[in-house]
Amino acid sequence: MLDDQVAAEIFRFLPFCATAPAEFLSELRTHAVKMSFSKGQQILHEEDRCNYLPIVIAGDLRVYRTHGSGREITLYHINRGETCFLTMHCIFLDQTFPAAARAEEYTEALMVEARSMQRWREKYPFWQKYVFEMGAQRLISVISALSDIAFTRMDERVAHFLLAHGGDQANSDLHLTHQDIANELGTAREVVTRVLRALEDDGAIRISRGTLTVIDPALLKKSR
Repeated sequence: MLDDQVAAEIFRFLPFCATAPAEFLSELRTHAVKMSFSKGQQILHEEDRCNYLPIVIAGDLRVYRTHGSGREITLYHINRGETCFLTMHCIFLDQTFPAAARAEEYTEALMVEARSMQRWREKYPFWQKYVFEMGAQRLISVISALSDIAFTRMDERVAHFLLAHGGDQANSDLHLTHQDIANELGTAREVVTRVLRALEDDGAIRISRGTLTVIDPALLKKSR
């Protein structure tokens, strides 16, 4: 159960709370808890039961799939005010989680009891709207990822990734490893390393241990 101060803080920015009736807010306080996750902490493994629905308050949860080879690919990220559509799906259909979820940085989340969120879907139209909107956003994210894999060259994907993660300004330091990028893009670390070295040879970036420095964002944009 949430105490008054925590509930007031959370309700200020959750998109559905502004128009929610007092009855719903009371139920949310009773049937949810606030939890914290350290960077790198695993939230769900494949085939786990989904007993709670996470709604991110602060931080970043990454939902991803792992291949037998050990390679990973990101399906989507969950940021402030957002929730996990795959978890919703598993709760509604009583299925196990088909992916994995991990905190990419220190993350706080509102953990809502599964049975309560099922009941709210029937009782509160605005909650149902929130659920469907999250589902649509996540579907678009997955379709975009699949489209990139099928139709976009790896050098373009790496350049776009660097620009989207803070590399749109000259002399930007990105604290990313080659493996981090490979995991996001669903490829091998060696492939990412080859692309990054080519970008370094072109003068677009500088590679150092654990850090990539963007020297010329315009060159990265030309690579897209």
